[in-house]
Amino acid sequence: MSDGVWGKDDFPAGTNVTEFAITQNDNIYVGSGYRVERNISLKATTSEYVSAFRSFTPRTTAVDLSEFDTFELDASGTGDLEITILKEGIDAWENQFRTTIKLNETESHYTIPLAHFVSAAGGNINLTDAINITFTMSSDGTTVLEKEMNLKDIQFTQQALNVNTEVIAENEAILTPNPMSYNADLSFYAETNAVTKIEVYNVTGALVKYTEENTTIGNNKVSLLREGLKSGVYFIKIRNDF
Repeated sequence: MSDGVWGKDDFPAGTNVTEFAITQNDNIYVGSGYRVERNISLKATTSEYVSAFRSFTPRTTAVDLSEFDTFELDASGTGDLEITILKEGIDAWENQFRTTIKLNETESHYTIPLAHFVSAAGGNINLTDAINITFTMSSDGTTVLEKEMNLKDIQFTQQALNVNTEVIAENEAILTPNPMSYNADLSFYAETNAVTKIEVYNVTGALVKYTEENTTIGNNKVSLLREGLKSGVYFIKIRNDF
């Protein structure tokens, strides 16, 4: 307990936790970041929510993580995982900074810019007073779902983001030039290595162009060719297996 405590929280009436295991990291940490010691595995059925949380100190006092710009972890599990970093200076839970990643049954490494953590109250995240990090999986309040999260090697780091050092916002895609004449570059941020599917639709919803690209953690840039597309408005969908 010298470096903080792992715990769990849930909605008792609709949740049954079947496994909550805390294990030591496999490797001695040699990085220059801030490592969250120990790994956790949690399995549950819930119609509401189930969470695992980790204080940064035994007494839940604040630590300064403002020198870091990236949050990393190895993770597997089921569906959406909401990650919330609690700041001592924010009283309301709904105003804390959070982001969401999609887990898969295969373990993957995620690298998430802290700029992707957003608050309902707005503003930019400043982790001079971080006290806790919480991982939450939810249902819709009625349907009982099986939930699982396996989280390893959690750390705050400073990372180069590929292509350039500017962080592309979560769920943002930048097409330049727009409109295109012959070709354009599509830029977006990927939080894990994946095969990414890029689909182009016309205004009637018809798929008119499709390509697959191997994308890596960080900023990615893909060149798109017009290839006979008529002048008009088109919509681009970017998705991967996560």
